[in-house]
Amino acid sequence: MSGFHLLEPEFEFCSKEELSKGLMWQLEEGYHVPLDEFVALPYDGGIILLNMDYPNIQRIREIFTEYCTIDNPHRQRRLENLYVEFRELTSQSNTWVLSRMRFLYQERRRDAQERAEAQETIKQFRKCRITSKKNGKEKIIKAVYDIGWNEKTVQGGTQKGAEYCFLYGYLSALNDMKNQEERREKL
Repeated sequence: MSGFHLLEPEFEFCSKEELSKGLMWQLEEGYHVPLDEFVALPYDGGIILLNMDYPNIQRIREIFTEYCTIDNPHRQRRLENLYVEFRELTSQSNTWVLSRMRFLYQERRRDAQERAEAQETIKQFRKCRITSKKNGKEKIIKAVYDIGWNEKTVQGGTQKGAEYCFLYGYLSALNDMKNQEERREKL
């Protein structure tokens, strides 16, 4: 199982007899879907388990894929149509699973996008770090980090050094922007 990926939900097929006791409990108690109505169930890391013995399971898979991946608020009508079609193919009790999977998928999709943006930002930080060493600021940053390292917080923790370094960098950037603006005004 490869887990979550950004493009579309991942599916695995199984029969209701293959469900573990934990998954049966999740289906019946968590989603209030009787075992004999099992169509789909969220599983490890965003995977959707589909009942391979259920009629029209390929169409149900298509509905899940489209329903989970629509993120345009102007496509609300399409979401409603997919929801109704899913309910007609399965049962009212299974619609909660569909809605929950959409929520989980959208949440994981946002997390993956944020993680990708953070990695790109870190690349930019690393490029700037080389510049800051040339400016001699690495000793100041180390001193700021050391000052905050053993400082106790209200919650009883220590290690405020990273937070202080962040604030130092933020304030330095604001100061640099202010200085650049003043230089432009003089020109």
